[in-house]
Amino acid sequence: MQQLFDDGVIMMAGVFSADFVQTDVAHEVFGVRSVSVQTKLLLAFRCIWREPQHPAKLGIAFLS
Repeated sequence: MQQLFDDGVIMMAGVFSADFVQTDVAHEVFGVRSVSVQTKLLLAFRCIWREPQHPAKLGIAFLS
């Protein structure tokens, strides 16, 4: 993906099915060019409510 950024093919990217660690790694590697995290939000599990908050703290959109 870095090569696509370097070549100007893409300007921004999102990640899919990423956990907290993967979201942090994407943010470290791509910085402001990492713009979204998409994953399945299971509303039945209360512990999952912090999941959308983590990307928001990094300035990344959370999509479900």
